[in-house]
Amino acid sequence: MRISNTDLTGLAGTGSSQAQDLQKTGRGENASSNSLANGQSGDHVVFSSGLSQLASAISTYGANRTAQVQKLAALYQSGGYHADSAATSRAMVSDAIGAGAQ
Repeated sequence: MRISNTDLTGLAGTGSSQAQDLQKTGRGENASSNSLANGQSGDHVVFSSGLSQLASAISTYGANRTAQVQKLAALYQSGGYHADSAATSRAMVSDAIGAGAQ
């Protein structure tokens, strides 16, 4: 919301005016639509394109991750998946040591 008047003494009157507008329309969303239709400026939000790209990347990662888990589950159920316990334990110890160094 933009406040163009730096003198905030009339703020109470403005708030009651907005409340009356809401009561007239019966719903808040109609009040903002009516003010925009009358040429008054309203609140708006603009998200950067970077946020859109991030959401897309997260969605793609989730889909790829799901496909990988399903592939491993099918391999395990068919008996084709055999974990290397030595490699797993080395990775777990390495990760624990690395986390302690931070």
